Amino acid sequence: MYEDLQGYFDNMIDYYKQTIDLLQQIIDNYSEIQNKSADAIKEIYQKILDAKLDAIDQEKDAIEELRKAREQARKDIANSKEVSNLQVGIQRAMMDTSGASDVALLKAQQDLEDKLTDMAEDKYSQMLDDIIDSLEEEKDALQKDFDEMFSELSWL
Repeated sequence: MYEDLQGYFDNMIDYYKQTIDLLQQIIDNYSEIQNKSADAIKEIYQKILDAKLDAIDQEKDAIEELRKAREQARKDIANSKEVSNLQVGIQRAMMDTSGASDVALLKAQQDLEDKLTDMAEDKYSQMLDDIIDSLEEEKDALQKDFDEMFSELSWL
C-alpha cells in the first residue's frame, strides 16, 4: 500500500510538473504573441507617422513651389510693365520729329534690347534651375525606391 501511495504521489508530482511546464509554455507563447502584437502595432503606427510626415513635407514643398511661382509671376508682371513702358518711349521718340528724338530713340531701343536680354537670361537661368531640381528629385526618388526595396529582404 505504501508503494501504491508512493506511486500515486510520484504520478501526481509528474502530472503537476507537466501541468506547470504546459502552463509555462502557454505563458511563454502568450508573451511572444503579445510582443509580436506590440511590434505589429508599433510598425503600423510608425507607418502612419511616416505617412503623416511625408504629407507634411509634401505640403511644405507645395507651399514653397507656390511661393516661387508667385514671385516669378510678380517678376514677370514687373518685366512686362517695364517692356511696355520702353515700347511707349520708343513710340514717342519715333513720333518726335526733332533731332533730339534720334538720340532718345536709340537710347530707348537699347534699353528695350537690354531689358529683353535680361529677361531671356533670367528665363534661361530658371530653366537650368528647373532641370537641376528635376534631376535632384529623380535622384531622391531612385534612392527612396532602393531603400524601400531593400528595407525588407523577405522578397529575396
